[in-house]
Amino acid sequence: SFYYMFNASLKPVEFLLPSAPGGRPWCRVVDTAAESPSDIDSAPPYDSLASQKSYRVAASSFVFLVAEG
Repeated sequence: SFYYMFNASLKPVEFLLPSAPGGRPWCRVVDTAAESPSDIDSAPPYDSLASQKSYRVAASSFVFLVAEG
């Protein structure tokens, strides 16, 4: 399962994370606001967001999550 977050605004936006299917954690694969090389995680294991209920997406950026597990 995948979850995409787009922020076209000039301010950060806090997104509430839905429950991932099967109780698996969401993991960050891409965050275009992060410093390179941390902006794209090209192979597992990805950064787990298991303890997060929301994710702040920076202005004019994109985040891509995948349900791992």
